[in-house]
Amino acid sequence: MRVLVVEDEEVFRRLLERHLTRRGAVVVTVGTMRRARERLAEDEDFDAVLTDLNLPDGKGVDVLQPFAADRRRPALIVMTGADRVAHPEGATFETLLKPFTMVALDEALARVTRHANSAA
Repeated sequence: MRVLVVEDEEVFRRLLERHLTRRGAVVVTVGTMRRARERLAEDEDFDAVLTDLNLPDGKGVDVLQPFAADRRRPALIVMTGADRVAHPEGATFETLLKPFTMVALDEALARVTRHANSAA
């Protein structure tokens, strides 16, 4: 599994990277929505994007918006401390409420990738 982690807090970003790598994922990390979109434009092989909701340059729920017409979009998991997240029109994503356990992260990734594989 290939995962793009979009998190502006460096310590948390490294923690997520370490955990996912230990679980066998290939992980790419960035700290802004702009860099996430650049990486997504360069590389179509991500299975999932794990993003913070509030990024320095935008909302994590919007990270895939430029790729809405793409046939193979990665699954989106949004991490947030907010108890409610507005869903932009047409956006589908899993929400992880902070603080969360690594078990909850693993379960969310399993759900979104299982759903993506069944839809393919």
